[in-house]
Amino acid sequence: MNHTRRDGDVTHQYGGLALCYGLPVAILMLSPNWIDPGPARAIIWSIAFGVMGLRCLLNARSCGRVHCYFTGPWFLAGAAGALALGFIEWTLPVEPWPLLANLTCLGALVVFWVSERVFGRYFNTASSPAEAGSP
Repeated sequence: MNHTRRDGDVTHQYGGLALCYGLPVAILMLSPNWIDPGPARAIIWSIAFGVMGLRCLLNARSCGRVHCYFTGPWFLAGAAGALALGFIEWTLPVEPWPLLANLTCLGALVVFWVSERVFGRYFNTASSPAEAGSP
């Protein structure tokens, strides 16, 4: 079931890792300093979470990295949450923006760690018997 293939795995490429994950996280961390809660922040955060989520799903498809199958949808849910916070009036007992950022980003780390402990690092994504090592 597990596979050790790294071909196409963006998590092993520092440039791709920085661009697809580091930059969106930096934007999430810095944007509250210059953008008030509301539609503008919602759009920026949904794009940041969306970039991470889509990159995870593309990575899952290209190399079979296990955590990407789970963190991709997780980040896309964060993007949907950002849009909901920005465009719907909420009365909540806590400040929702930091809560969303922490649940999405820290939650993704937990999902990453647990999924690879349970299923291993890669799912077998071989598309032909020759790639899978079968005669």
